[in-house]
Amino acid sequence: MNRKIAQVVAVAMFAGTMAWAQGPGGPPCDPGMKRGPKWKGPPAGVGFMRLVRDAEFAKEMGLTENEVSAVRESIYKNRREMIDLHAKAETAKLEVQYLESQPAMDASAVEKAMDEVGKLETEIEKARFRHQEELKKLIGEERWQKITTCVRAQKGERIKQRQMARGRPGQGPGGPCMVQPPPPDDDDDDADDVED
Repeated sequence: MNRKIAQVVAVAMFAGTMAWAQGPGGPPCDPGMKRGPKWKGPPAGVGFMRLVRDAEFAKEMGLTENEVSAVRESIYKNRREMIDLHAKAETAKLEVQYLESQPAMDASAVEKAMDEVGKLETEIEKARFRHQEELKKLIGEERWQKITTCVRAQKGERIKQRQMARGRPGQGPGGPCMVQPPPPDDDDDDADDVED
């Protein structure tokens, strides 16, 4: 009996941990990314990681080894800052939930905790913006635009390929939004009609 209880507790803990790790909207592709209605896209450095990981792409975009190294350091610093800010924001959200769940809820304490969440979410957006501006300064506005355009186009192609492979509505074979060809018009000459 104790062994069964231990197994159930272990499975529940594992499931809870997985749900917590995924966060709202499912598993993010990057710790700093969240999906959902307010999702504004990946942090500035995510698409730019290709510059760091793919020397040929960096060369194609006109970056020197020193610039790639500077981009790498910038992304690293930004990721560390974002991880810290997201952890603080999640802790603040937990505090709001805890305060709201109290039998004798203190409305002013809940509002104060909500203000802290808002402040941290604003700081996350500011950090994202500062990093974007830092990358623009490191590589120049023209190359920033070229890389951004290239990364977005490649991302769009990957999304399109996945949707086609999954048969998503309107995006691939068999989807309910797929346009069906119109039926052929009957020319009423009865030459092509099938007789029973």
